[in-house]
Amino acid sequence: MTRLPSPSTSSTDKIVQAAVIGTGDYATAIVTQAEYIPRLNIPILADTDTEASRRAYRLAGIDDDQVIVADNRAKALSAIERGRKVVVEDGYLLMDLPLDVIAEGTGNTTAGAMFAARALQHGKHVVMITKETEVVVGTILRKMARDAGLVYTGADGDQPALLIALIEWCRSIGMEVLCGGKFGEKRLFLDLNAPELQLPGGRSVSLTDTQLESFQPMVDRNDARNYQGQASLSRMVDVLAEREALIGKHADIRTDDLTELCIVANATDLDIDAKRLHNPVMWPNEIPAVLAPTEYGGILGKTGVIDQAT
Repeated sequence: MTRLPSPSTSSTDKIVQAAVIGTGDYATAIVTQAEYIPRLNIPILADTDTEASRRAYRLAGIDDDQVIVADNRAKALSAIERGRKVVVEDGYLLMDLPLDVIAEGTGNTTAGAMFAARALQHGKHVVMITKETEVVVGTILRKMARDAGLVYTGADGDQPALLIALIEWCRSIGMEVLCGGKFGEKRLFLDLNAPELQLPGGRSVSLTDTQLESFQPMVDRNDARNYQGQASLSRMVDVLAEREALIGKHADIRTDDLTELCIVANATDLDIDAKRLHNPVMWPNEIPAVLAPTEYGGILGKTGVIDQAT
C-alpha cells in the first residue's frame, strides 16, 4: 500500500477532501470512520443506488436534512461549498469537483478501471477498493498515476493489505518469508470428540474411526518447538490428500481468494508453487510444518511463495 503525500509544512491543517464511488459495506465503513478523522472529509458519495449512499451518511451520524441529492456538477458543488453532504448517481460528476482523492468501491471490474482512469486524468489520487480491478489493470493504473505525479494505491485494512504489511514487516526486521498466505473464505469445523465434520451451508458429516484418524493433528499441539520430523513428508502428503477427499468441493479454492492472493504476490514478489495453490486442509498449528519447503519437511517446492489454507 502507498501512503498519500503528506501535506506541505505550509498546509499542516489541510483537510483531505475525498469521495467514494460505490457505497457497499467497505465504503460505508470508510464513510463512518471518516467522521472520527479530523483531517479527512468525505463530502460526496456516488452510487446508482442513492439510498445506499444516504444510508452510509446516516450510519455516520449525519442527519438526512444535511444530505443533498444532486444530478449535476453545479448543484453538487454548491452543496459542498455550503458544507452539506452530497449524493450523486453518476460517478463521473466527481471528476471536476474540488477533491483530492477518489476511492473506487463499485466491485465492478470494468467500472473500477474506467472511474480510476478518469480520476487520474483529472488529477485525483486514487484508492482502489475493487480488488478485481487491481488484479486486472492495477499495474497500468499505477503507471498512469506515476507519470502524472499522483498516487494510485490499494485500500488498507482489507486482507491483501494486511498480509502485505505483515510480509513487509517480517522482511524489515531481517526475516526470510518462506511462505505468505491466509485462510480461505471457506471454513470447516471439526469436533474430534463427536466426531462430526461441519461443512458450509449447515451440513454435517459423521466420521468413521478411519476417517477421523486423518484429521488427527500431525504435530504435537503442546510442543511447537520442533516441527521437523514430527510427520514424514510422505505421510503428510497422504494425510492431506485424505482430508481433501473427505471434504470434496468444500476444499476448492475460491476465485476471490485467488484474486486477493494475486494482489499480494504482485506487491511482494512472492511466487506460486502450484497453479491453483496447494490450499491444504489443516489445523492452524500445522501451518509451519506443512507450508514449508521440502528441505524443512513441508510440501513446498521452493521458498518465497504465496499460498493459503483451508
